[in-house]
Amino acid sequence: MHISTKFENQLVRAAIIALTVYALFRLEQIFPLVQATDYLWHHYNLDAFLLENPDGILGMIPSFTCPSALQACSPAREIEVGRLADPMLSSGYVFTFVGLWISFWLDGQYRSLSQQLRSEDIVTWTAQDDKVIEKRRRAIACGSALIVGILISVGFFQFYGGVPSKTWEWEHSLSSIVLGALAGHRLGASAAYGTVGWRLNQSRRQLRLIIGHVDKAGGARKAGEFIAFQGVLSFIAIIWLTFWVVLETQFQVFRDFYGTWASMHMGLLVVALLLCWLAFVGPLIVFTSHYAQAKRRLSEHWNALVCGQMATHLSKFEATSDWQVAKEAVDACEEISSVTSQIESMNSRPLRPSVQGIFSVTTLFPIFTLVLEKLAGDSSILVVTLTKLFDSF
Repeated sequence: MHISTKFENQLVRAAIIALTVYALFRLEQIFPLVQATDYLWHHYNLDAFLLENPDGILGMIPSFTCPSALQACSPAREIEVGRLADPMLSSGYVFTFVGLWISFWLDGQYRSLSQQLRSEDIVTWTAQDDKVIEKRRRAIACGSALIVGILISVGFFQFYGGVPSKTWEWEHSLSSIVLGALAGHRLGASAAYGTVGWRLNQSRRQLRLIIGHVDKAGGARKAGEFIAFQGVLSFIAIIWLTFWVVLETQFQVFRDFYGTWASMHMGLLVVALLLCWLAFVGPLIVFTSHYAQAKRRLSEHWNALVCGQMATHLSKFEATSDWQVAKEAVDACEEISSVTSQIESMNSRPLRPSVQGIFSVTTLFPIFTLVLEKLAGDSSILVVTLTKLFDSF
């Protein structure tokens, strides 16, 4: 690894740690709670809203805290006291920091995968491949960091109607821009590392699975789970952005309060989805297909080698009167069936069963219906229909 790359990674990590420490000293500003003495502005009929949503929408009752008892503001109600005053700000910081800290494992996992590919030689991988990936990482990471930083800067410019004027506004905007750029950098690095899956699928690189490998996937599990890790990292940003885009576009109450951020969130979501495709979806589809083909080739080659052998040894067993010859025939059948079983028992995908479960329909669908119930109500025709379909499935 080049010195410049090491310095870049150290700089990014130092920035994440420094901002995390800084955030710990500013928790009251990141997680502002509505106080009993606060005056709030509601750009809607609060009584009608609470009648339809007794506990708010997903526990949120949109409002702006007024600097004083202005005419348009009213004292905070008991149901509002203790709730987050700005759930978008608070959840944004939480999701960003979670994603940034998870990304600490990204570079190490890539190096571990590269070392395994070279040592076990299940597929050709050289120092030149590492150089190509590193060149892509630097370009995509820096490019996505710049794009995300610009999008967030434009979002704050629209929200404040120009340059921020107050100390907290500057603090909020600058910290968000820096955190967003760091998140863009890590997602860009993930997207670049995701191209490993595409390179492994090149026609000149034949995946050679190892029968009996301890990972139960012929040695390919580390590559599969590295790609899966990319998906987890990408989904953190996508989940948060999708959540707020839905609220801002589908609910008038949230549109009134957070509508100025909708275009920024949509732009960031497009970037996140593109990086997720490069980092996770595309590589997983490609490498899983490559793995399935390799497993099929392995099975076909073994079956061709032992074709008719089981019947031959069984005939020897039945025809002989010598127990030693009979035992040899039994042992030969056992060895053949053992290898056949090892091939057949290889994971259907280059992932351990517990990791496959994370991406399964049975795991994700209940979460999906829970969100729908919260947003549309558990008596919604859509929710009832989808739940019945899932139960039938």
